[in-house]
Amino acid sequence: TSTVDISTYLQDAIDAVQSDRTTGAVYIPSGQFRVESLITCAEGVSLRGAGYMASDVIVAHTGVAFDYTPASYTESGITFADFSIRGSSASAPTNDDLIQVGNCTWMHFHRMRFRNTNGSCVRLMSQALHLGFDGCILESFAQYGIEVTALGSLMLLNRMQVNANAVNGIALLGVLAQ
Repeated sequence: TSTVDISTYLQDAIDAVQSDRTTGAVYIPSGQFRVESLITCAEGVSLRGAGYMASDVIVAHTGVAFDYTPASYTESGITFADFSIRGSSASAPTNDDLIQVGNCTWMHFHRMRFRNTNGSCVRLMSQALHLGFDGCILESFAQYGIEVTALGSLMLLNRMQVNANAVNGIALLGVLAQ
């Protein structure tokens, strides 16, 4: 299995799309790719792959893999679609959350596969009004598949599959559920 570290390329592509226009997407082609440092996602820039069985991003560092938490609340969001994000192996998973989200109007995940993490697959850290998951697979995580720790969130789940979790599939921590 050949894996190439795409951390710099991916971050540069996100930054270029964001500086060039207000919205756009970065494409992750078919193959296995390593991420060896935090990827900071930008407002309005989505990440899309060739399918969760084709585009595989392997997190090869400790800490959060992808962060979309603008410094202040923003009226926009981003989409992650059609790729997988995983720790380096089932026996030595990444030591933190795969994706951290907050301070945005929306965040959508379509046909994603999240696996092999000692943290949560997706953690909502601060206000996001709409968090949507469609056709996603969450597997082999130590904390939560989806962890929501913020108030004022609407979460939409459609065609979800949760496998081999150690704690809970979805946790609403410190959130008033109605």
